[in-house]
Amino acid sequence: MVLKNKRGWIRIVEVFISIFLITGVLVIVIDARISEERDIFLEVYDMQVSILSSIQLNDTLREDVLLSNPPVSWENFQTSGLSLVYDRIVLGTSNDFICQAKVCFLDDLCVLDDIENEDVYVQSLVISSNLDVYSPRQLNLFCFLK
Repeated sequence: MVLKNKRGWIRIVEVFISIFLITGVLVIVIDARISEERDIFLEVYDMQVSILSSIQLNDTLREDVLLSNPPVSWENFQTSGLSLVYDRIVLGTSNDFICQAKVCFLDDLCVLDDIENEDVYVQSLVISSNLDVYSPRQLNLFCFLK
C-alpha cells in the first residue's frame, strides 16, 4: 500500500515539472518574438523620422509639398512636381523596407488605397507654410517589410 502512494506522488511531481518546462520554453519563445518586433519598430521609426525631417528642413522640398495639388498618391509623385521628394524618400529607405508616401489636405483621411501587408508603419508630417505660401498639407510616410 505504501509503495503505491509513493508512485502517485512521483507522477504528480513529474507532471508539474513537465508543465513548468513547457511554460518556460513558451515564455522564452514569445519574449524573443516580441523583442524582434520591437527592434523592427525602432529601426523603421528612426528611418521614417530621418526622411521626414530632411524633407521638413529642406526649403525646396517643403515648397514642392506646399505647391502640390492633394491628394497625391505615391504613383503620381514624379508627375505632379514631387520628384525631388520621391527621390529623397527612395534614397532614405533601408533595403529591408518598402516605403510609399501620400500628400493630403490636413482635414482629409490620408491612407493608402491598396495595401496587402499586415504590418504597416506610418509617420505623418504637417507642412503648413514657408515665407511665401500658406497652404497646409500632410505628408504621410507608409513603410512595411519587403
